[in-house]
Amino acid sequence: MALAELPDPDACYRAAAGRDPRYDGRVFLAVITTGIYCRPSCPSPKPQQRNCRFYPTAAAAVAAGFRACKRCRPDALPGSRQWNTRGDLAGRATRLIREGAVDEVGVGPQQLNRTRLAQTARMLIEQTRLPLAEVAFAAGFASVRQFNDVIHEEFAAPPSALRRGRSYRDGAPDEVGAGPAVVLRLRHRTPLAMAPLRRFLRTHSIAGVDRHDPAAAEHTRVVPAPHGPAVVTVGLADDAADDHVVARLRLADIADLGSVVARTRRWLDLDADPAAIDEALGCDPELAPLVTQRPGLRVPGAVDGVETALLAVLGQQVSWRPRAPSPVGS
Repeated sequence: MALAELPDPDACYRAAAGRDPRYDGRVFLAVITTGIYCRPSCPSPKPQQRNCRFYPTAAAAVAAGFRACKRCRPDALPGSRQWNTRGDLAGRATRLIREGAVDEVGVGPQQLNRTRLAQTARMLIEQTRLPLAEVAFAAGFASVRQFNDVIHEEFAAPPSALRRGRSYRDGAPDEVGAGPAVVLRLRHRTPLAMAPLRRFLRTHSIAGVDRHDPAAAEHTRVVPAPHGPAVVTVGLADDAADDHVVARLRLADIADLGSVVARTRRWLDLDADPAAIDEALGCDPELAPLVTQRPGLRVPGAVDGVETALLAVLGQQVSWRPRAPSPVGS
């Protein structure tokens, strides 16, 4: 990549200020006051723009006299956008470990996975009436003993203590449907611009895959899962005070719950940090008014990569705009 191909400095700085990982490997941020260069997504506080320089490669930053940040390890990133590696999950995981991603969070991948399983299990313990043995396997534990040990290690209490006194008002399991069904509160950072999200889901609904119910303010769609398709219904009512989305999951197998929850969160962009995003975008004079009008705007994601790719191709080939009537006799 030539220097001329870099985005303009303002765009580079906005990407760095917003810690946008999409710019990693494309742009490298160098700080003249420290002599260090980073990737845009580095968690370190960003300096003022006048103290920043931007380079297309790590080598260019080094040639200019900067050294690599030990926190984000920019020297381990690919040197250009043309860099390629295996696309499968194991290949990506191996590359991230080799590049120091584990070092950045301070624990190994096994502990990260244990914490993830424990968090999923706690959500089920507190929000459903599922027997604790079913919770263990639904969360992904290999045995009830492992489940008990990890929960006690993570929360300093046995699973039964986490359930004590819960009302399950929103989380009682439902017997309707061919497989197990569970209602959960999927928490998110506030705010969440619900009206644009509803509009997006409604206009992109596909017969046989989605069903939008404006009267109930709900959207239902099929979500792929290891043991068979799941059906997910999410509530989309306007309530600025809420910090969660209520989701009703009908599963082919309770063991699919963790996978379906993860796909649903990605679909609705529930793991976004709207305050950081709005702050970064609000620095742009043209975007600032739009950010003010729609705080907490989300970018809906995908539950299935093949489906998304197919729709992207069809969307470029088919116009959804109504045709004008043809002249008589044409």
